[in-house]
Amino acid sequence: MYTLDLDPRHAPACAGTDVDAFFPPVGVNALTAVRICRTCPLVDVCREWAIENMEVGIWGATSDRQRARIRTRRAGGTSKVHHGTQRRTITARQQVAALVDRYTAQQIADRLGVTARTVERHKAALRAEQKEAA
Repeated sequence: MYTLDLDPRHAPACAGTDVDAFFPPVGVNALTAVRICRTCPLVDVCREWAIENMEVGIWGATSDRQRARIRTRRAGGTSKVHHGTQRRTITARQQVAALVDRYTAQQIADRLGVTARTVERHKAALRAEQKEAA
């Protein structure tokens, strides 16, 4: 768990910035947000929080995909090459699992760059996995 130092010298660089800059639609350049993050004294804390919480958007000067690669590397997997679709399926399912309680299927689909049908399939698979585990 991270605690934030409320000293004004350590305020996040993004304070007062339009939040939409950090949640660009799929295919839209997020360079402005990344530049802001790179000047922030909290960039590492922010990045780690987003990695742990599977957040979407630009956090700690990283994108969703960059953080997914970091999580994969930390888990001992390879982030450079996807062998078949299995790794992508696992990553997408984990992302759907992290977002399902906060967003609609269409919102998740838009954020992940997939269809709502794909999100629904992952949700169904997650429900089945939960039933098996119970």
